[in-house]
Amino acid sequence: MLISKRALFVCSILVIVSYCQAPVKTDFKPIAPPFEPAFIQGKSADIREQAVFEMAIYHLRNDYLEPLTDYGLLKLWLKAASTQKNWPDLKYKEVSGVLTLQCRARSTMVTPGEYKFENFWPIYDEFVAPCAARKDPDFKVAYEILKAMTSGLHEGTKFLDPADFTEMNTEIRGNFGGVGLEFALRNEKIVVVEVIENGPAVRAGLQKGDIIETISQKNVQSLKLVDVLKLLRGKPGTEITISVRRSNAEQPLFFSMLREVVKVPSVKKMPGNKQVMHLLVRQLNYQALTEMREYLTADSRPLLLDLRSCPGGLLESSHQFAEIFLPTGAKILSVRGRKKELERSFTASQKTPDLKRRIVVLTDAKTAGGCEIIAAALRHHGRAKIIGTPTFGRGTIQNIVTMAYSTALVLTIQEIILPDGSSLLQKPIQPDIIVTPDKDALEAALQLTGS
Repeated sequence: MLISKRALFVCSILVIVSYCQAPVKTDFKPIAPPFEPAFIQGKSADIREQAVFEMAIYHLRNDYLEPLTDYGLLKLWLKAASTQKNWPDLKYKEVSGVLTLQCRARSTMVTPGEYKFENFWPIYDEFVAPCAARKDPDFKVAYEILKAMTSGLHEGTKFLDPADFTEMNTEIRGNFGGVGLEFALRNEKIVVVEVIENGPAVRAGLQKGDIIETISQKNVQSLKLVDVLKLLRGKPGTEITISVRRSNAEQPLFFSMLREVVKVPSVKKMPGNKQVMHLLVRQLNYQALTEMREYLTADSRPLLLDLRSCPGGLLESSHQFAEIFLPTGAKILSVRGRKKELERSFTASQKTPDLKRRIVVLTDAKTAGGCEIIAAALRHHGRAKIIGTPTFGRGTIQNIVTMAYSTALVLTIQEIILPDGSSLLQKPIQPDIIVTPDKDALEAALQLTGS
């Protein structure tokens, strides 16, 4: 995902302020919702949920990259996999442009020209609520509807409930209370792939390759990766116990430790050969630019810039990252949105760019967003060759619109245009040299960089 650095807060009393600590210029200003919304209230969601729902619908209508109709948004919700899970008895069909919703013996018809979300809650109360699989207090109806609805839009657009929003802020800032573990799902097992240096986990004795079985006595094998992450993180100073399976141990091993604020490097120096500096970019967050400059200042060797599995990050970081290696005035990217005021170009403006260093960029199918911008700009201006496999092709920019009650909408507002004028949207960057598997791509890149 590629996110504009400034997130704006929009509440029901029309107050708009920046949530970021450092003021950053942005051209995106969400339209404030009407002072007196025309939405009809309902019984199935509390007043706070419905207020958030109104704000989200308003911004989807007015600020999304492409025009959206209320009828189209309704269909997105109905088609989502999570809707089938949360409302298993809800059926729908569309015949001759008319949508019929049916819940057991009740049904209603919706037509494109007449349907408005202002009338959603009475329809939901009467025709949909009886089909809800969950009715417990923790189930936020409006929040689940928004999550399902946005799941069908451009990748990156999503609704964040309070827990999700807290998690995103943690990821962007790169510091959190945890134990210093990175893990992945391999053969349906949660496997440790990295133990962060100087973190609680490495001091306790956890190792790369350990299979995590339980976290504080909760079995993790059936959990999603994001849920495992939430179990590992917590308030600094709180205790956590992790049990693992290790290849040379007959019984599970148990490790107890205290969570700490763990600083995860955004740019990691990798072992290479003596002629090459190999830097792996994990994410383009606030830390990445500073860390990159520190490595470049301390080392003058040719650079192997490894962008494999980098999901992107902040728009400003990708721009500033690329301009380190480009002459003043070089075009890095431009963006265009649904509104004229969202069109903008980014050029290099570094006073002392690094123009002599030999560079090779490594990419794969998980190289996305801001990392694709860097790769394309360096190649376009003759500063680097790209080796590996085609990139992801994530060609949109998201802005975080923070709303009432600690919720937010990550909204796709712009499309990325590369220096050659082509759109990155769903069009992966093709390497100059396609090499696979990964170990062969790395070896080829090391040889080319050090030659």
